[in-house]
Amino acid sequence: MKEKDDALDSEDFGRDLRSVQALQRKHEGLERDLAALGDKTHPEAAEQIYDLQLQLNDRWSALTSKANNRKEKLLDSYDYQRFLSDCRDLQRWNNNTMVLVNSDELANDVTGAEALLERHSEYRTEMDARAGMFQKFDQFGNDLLSMHHYASAD
Repeated sequence: MKEKDDALDSEDFGRDLRSVQALQRKHEGLERDLAALGDKTHPEAAEQIYDLQLQLNDRWSALTSKANNRKEKLLDSYDYQRFLSDCRDLQRWNNNTMVLVNSDELANDVTGAEALLERHSEYRTEMDARAGMFQKFDQFGNDLLSMHHYASAD
């Protein structure tokens, strides 16, 4: 139980989506180990080791509480890392699109003007298609703020 307790004291909640997911898998393994240990915390000869059993149950409760708290923090960390990843993706797309849309290219003839208008229309269609992604991202950020997420100050 000491080993499991030490594992739950870790302050590492991941630095990116991949590391958070690895920590979540590791935590699920720890929860399986805790479930197996839980079966051993209630021996049949309880009257012979009553005091020890009380101590063990107290430690067990503290350990499972710690496990639940860590799981919540990992879920929060996952949400935050997903938010940051989505933010980077949307910013990258936005920056690339701004470069394309703000081009100073002018047409020299009617065919060139039609081609530029067609390209502009394609940009507009793509922007309209991504509007929902921006709205979902905005809502996700507001949800994190309203839940008083630990990274709300960021």
